[in-house]
Amino acid sequence: MSRIAKTVTRYLDLAPNATLGLSLSDEGLASAVRSLAGSVGAVEPAEGEVQCGLVDLETAPAPLVPLRVQQLIERVTPGGLVVVVIHSPNTDQHINELAAQIGPSLDLTNVAAERDGLVAILRGHRRTALTRTRIKELRGVAHGVEASILVGRLGLTTEIVAATRAALERHGLVKAKMTPQCELDKEEVARDLAWATGAKLIQRIGKTAILFRPDVKLDPPVTHRRGGNR
Repeated sequence: MSRIAKTVTRYLDLAPNATLGLSLSDEGLASAVRSLAGSVGAVEPAEGEVQCGLVDLETAPAPLVPLRVQQLIERVTPGGLVVVVIHSPNTDQHINELAAQIGPSLDLTNVAAERDGLVAILRGHRRTALTRTRIKELRGVAHGVEASILVGRLGLTTEIVAATRAALERHGLVKAKMTPQCELDKEEVARDLAWATGAKLIQRIGKTAILFRPDVKLDPPVTHRRGGNR
């Protein structure tokens, strides 16, 4: 574990007074990283924005990104550095494919990855936030798009997440709707689905959420609703 701690600390490229956020389930790794970070003068504020972050996952998000990881990454300033330790990655998957798959789901861009024994380590930068103007434009586009993803009684299953991801990778923007049978909190469903699919949550109105993938060419699906785009 000390070797991994040294590797991730090197990836974080910490300097004196650099701010670091941690969300690690492995207490041994957390302790070792804190010791190394402290030795170079980095600080770990309890709250507020940080310049870089370190999180770990037992496996690749399947299908959802843990809330603790969401919350830590949201503290990292746009463009800030994030390092991810995956303790049990799929060894049959090429490391670059893993990076391409997981990067958007962790709100990261320019992701590089390598294996260290049985552990995978990813390094990327937090995506920039969408401007208010862009969000307004996307809401206008979404006005003429019908919901193509329905979340029902079973909630955010692996199949729902995969279908949403596929739709986003094809169109860039989709609408997801929670049916009356979905008894989960609407805000949590919208947020978790956005994270799981690498999307930005543009808006949620009632049971309907608008999701957008900024790394995909915008090609919204044609709606057949009267008055919609053709």
